Amino acid sequence: MRHPIMIGALFGGLLFAGAASAQNAMSPEMKQVLVQTCRQDIATHCSGVQPGNGAVKGCVRDNFRSFSQPCQSALRQVMAQRNQQ
Repeated sequence: MRHPIMIGALFGGLLFAGAASAQNAMSPEMKQVLVQTCRQDIATHCSGVQPGNGAVKGCVRDNFRSFSQPCQSALRQVMAQRNQQ
């Protein structure tokens, strides 16, 4: 099943986007929130995307407005958290 790989690729990209330092890492709690709230959205909108080279992250960006409100909120929270670090 490719969905867990895609979700892992997305969260891996969000964890280490920008600088690769530990202070930019997403908290385990936030990662769990993203997994729970965005799993179905990613499976629905990005199922045909091959992970690698930012493809899943690009798919999420391109389809963001189609994602559920809880997923959009969780992604915004992660980005805000990253921008504060």
